[in-house]
Order: sequence, then structure tokens, then C-alpha cells
Amino acid sequence: MKLGLKQGLAKGLTIGSNSVVVYVVMAFLCWYGGRLVIYHGVRGGTAYNVGSCITLGGLSLGYGLSHLKYF
Repeated sequence: MKLGLKQGLAKGLTIGSNSVVVYVVMAFLCWYGGRLVIYHGVRGGTAYNVGSCITLGGLSLGYGLSHLKYF
């Protein structure tokens, strides 16, 4: 019973921290994209597109690595 509670707590923390990491990365990309638009003349759509591709690519890679053992 105690082991099950510890495993459940650990799994809940890792799943919950995943969404926190996504929000932190998106906030950083918005801040850095804003700086690129203001100081370096990058178009806003380009900065948004690159940021969303980086975020979705990282998430896809993270989810795909858990299935690597089947290959």
C-alpha cells in the first residue's frame, strides 16, 4: 500500500511538472520572440511560428522517446 502511494505521488508530480515546463518554455519563447521583434526586426509571425515549432517538436520528441524500446 505504501509503495503504491509513493508511486502514485511520483507519477502525479511528473505529469504535473510536464505542463509547468511547457508553460515556462512558452513564456521564455514569447519573451525572446518579443525581443527579436523589437530589437532585430524579425517579423512577429516568424517568431511565433519558430517558437511553436520548437515547443511542439520538443513535446513530440519527449513522447516518442518513451516508445524507443519497441524499436
